[in-house]
Amino acid sequence: MKRIYLFLVTLLLTLNATSAEPEELEHTSFALLLDVRQILLDYYHLQADETNHSVLKRLAASKQQAAISTKTFSEQLPAQFISQRNNLMEHWQSFDQLMQGNIDELINSGYPEGQLVLMMREAGKAVEADLIELNQLIRQQYEISIPEKISALRQQRMALLDTIELYGEYSATSTGVPIRSGRPDIASYCERFEAALSNLEKLQWSAETQQLLKSIRSKWRFIDRTVKRHSEGMVPFLVMRYTDIILTNLDQAQASL
Repeated sequence: MKRIYLFLVTLLLTLNATSAEPEELEHTSFALLLDVRQILLDYYHLQADETNHSVLKRLAASKQQAAISTKTFSEQLPAQFISQRNNLMEHWQSFDQLMQGNIDELINSGYPEGQLVLMMREAGKAVEADLIELNQLIRQQYEISIPEKISALRQQRMALLDTIELYGEYSATSTGVPIRSGRPDIASYCERFEAALSNLEKLQWSAETQQLLKSIRSKWRFIDRTVKRHSEGMVPFLVMRYTDIILTNLDQAQASL
């Protein structure tokens, strides 16, 4: 799935490096957050099928683009965010290196190394925490208000990524990689997505966007049913495919605003 909005924002900031508006910084921080989470999902997809060259190619391209975007974004941050900027770059470099190490391990041995995967997860979560903190600080510092529909679409994306990431972790247990501590119930994550989708459907949308929401609802039924039955068998290929479609539909809904 092509995620062009992050590329366009990165290009804009690169060309106009000294005059990024606060709204652009806020948007880019959230776009980067989604990008980091998508990279992790692509890794889980590759882990389930290490011979899938299209997934490997997409993962490599996404990781390279995210590295460029993170560097560009960090250079745009005002001086008052220097501490957060340093943390972000340090954590990104760690995540990037560990991700590449895990990719190399899969390609060379066809099997993940459990401890290396856990370290990568931890590093990824550190990057996510940095971006969430920066997003909140930028919004507070510049009194940026997110429109209701944009906020609802963001919540929907995050709820989906939360669910599929946990499904990816459960899928990885078959290769010896342990689940996160506490072994959270994936059904509760599905309930959060369902609640977010119901809220999204209550808003006023154009006829075109309503069709997109119907598509999301249709694909979600399959995902919901499948991930709740993860102990009966894993089908990560179809789950990832439907996840990509839903994310694309959400992008299209936002682009129509």
